[in-house]
Parts: sequence; C-alpha cells; structure tokens
Amino acid sequence: MRNIIYILLFALLLPKLGAQNVGINSDNSTPAASAILDVKSTDKGVLIPRMTEAQRNLIASPATGLLIYQTDGTDGFYFYNGTAWTSLSGGGSGDNLGNHTATTNLNMNGNSISNAATITAASATISGNNYPNNVGSNGQVLTTDGAGQLSWQTSSAGGHGIQLLATTETLTAQSLPAAVSTTNPAVVRFSTGCATCINPSSAGLSNSFRGDTTFVCGTAGYYEVSAQLATSGTNNAYPVPALEINNTPANRIFGTGQANVIYFQGGTAGGKGRGSLHTILYLNVGDEIKIKGQNGLNGSVVLNSNISCRWVVRKL
Repeated sequence: MRNIIYILLFALLLPKLGAQNVGINSDNSTPAASAILDVKSTDKGVLIPRMTEAQRNLIASPATGLLIYQTDGTDGFYFYNGTAWTSLSGGGSGDNLGNHTATTNLNMNGNSISNAATITAASATISGNNYPNNVGSNGQVLTTDGAGQLSWQTSSAGGHGIQLLATTETLTAQSLPAAVSTTNPAVVRFSTGCATCINPSSAGLSNSFRGDTTFVCGTAGYYEVSAQLATSGTNNAYPVPALEINNTPANRIFGTGQANVIYFQGGTAGGKGRGSLHTILYLNVGDEIKIKGQNGLNGSVVLNSNISCRWVVRKL
C-alpha cells in the first residue's frame, strides 16, 4: 500500500518538475531562471567525464557541443563541433594559438611576446619599416633606404662598403682647363671596366654609375668620397679636383693640388702633378655627384690615362 502511495505522489509531481529548471546547491537558493541546471558551491567543482583519446573516439554519434576531458596525448578539454573533436585547452596549459587562424588583427594591449623560438611572415612591417623575410647571406648587414624599406646588403668589415672604385684606365688622356681661364672645370671621365674597379651595383644599395662620369645615389645616407688625379710630364702643371653635386656650380667642393711630386709609376720615378680630394657628405636618393678638374696654373694640364687617376665612394 505504501509503495502505491509513493508512485501516485511521484506521478503528481512529475509535470511540475519537468516544467522547472533544476538547482543543485547547499543553501536552498532558487536556480537562475535562464539556466536549465544551476550548480552552486564554494568548496567543490564539477567533474565531467574523463577518458582517453581512444575512449573518446569510441563515442557513437557524438552530439554537437558534447564536452569531455581527455587524459592522455594532448590532454585537456575537448568538444565536438559537429565534425571533429576540437581542443579547448591546448594541452591543459592555456590556449594553443597554433590551433587557430586569426580572422582579425591581434592586439597585444601593451603586452610583450616572449619565449618565441621563431616568428615568420611573408612580409613584416614594424613601426613603418618593411623588413625582409629571409635570413640574408653571411656578412650582410640590414640597411634602410630612408623611406622605410629595409634590405640585406653586402658590406665589408666595419660596415664601410665600397660602392664605387673607378679609374681612368682604358680611357684616353684628357686635358683640364687652366684655373685662371673663364672655362669651367672639365668633367673627369673614369672607367668602371678595369680589373681594379668595383661596380656600384655589386654592393646592392641601388647606386649606379652613369656613363663614365656620374655616380647616382640609390640609398640615402652619408658617403665618403675620395679622388686622386695625376699628370705626366715635368712642368709645373698640377690638377685640382672638384666634387660637383647635382650639376650645380655652387655645389662644388674643391681639393688641393701640388706640382713635381716624386713617385713611381710603372717602375719609373718622375716629377708629376698630383691633386687630391677627400670629403664626407649626405646624399639623398637620386642625387648625382661627379669629379671635375682644372690646372692650378696657366695653360691646360693632361691627366694620366692609367690607374694613378681614380675615385672611391663609400657608404658610411
């Protein structure tokens, strides 16, 4: 008789229980209205099913959203997304970013990226500078064009890459006008095809040598320019070199000259005229420089047509 009474009471209460949400707690509080199940505790947690990966994969027709904790392999929480099991915990030690593909920019909110073994990118821009995505070659240095484009460049020790070494070798001798005449200094012609010449393009800084007279800057920065002119003969004539910038007479830097300098050329000592120039200047992309020259005395002077006449441009 008692069992019949219990069955009747359960049958009467069943519709009411089915229409309500359920609360599990120790303080008899009412469960949240939006929760079908409200579990509350201040000293206990909730344990969901724990299983191995093999056991997880044996679950027949898992429902989308099914949640388990995997205990082996890459352990952690997994849920079934309707197609495959997906990790929530990334091995139990925080989110594994490698499992995800970003759909928007990652905002670090002022935090740093630490303990990164490698960061790769098809292209990378940091603070407006575009960095190359390769490792470069042994001995190369990272340089900028002054406009935010960085690239690997070949440089000699100390970072002073020789951009141009040109001589008058293979060119015919040329005359320079007298300094006291109304004639402007003559452009000195150089050769970059000699055995001791270095073509500026080999330095990888986009610089170039146009024709046989003009150096064109391809990478902005400070440059060191040295020039040496020599004459044959025993008279008092001597050449004075001048560096001209952007074909502007007002932008000339003059060197010095000296007559009857004794030095050996081709194994023979003789009195020669010698002029030299050395300066450091800042060049922007597209700036042009050339060496001009004149005689320090009356009359013209003839330059040697060998490697005793040369000029060098170095990127500092």
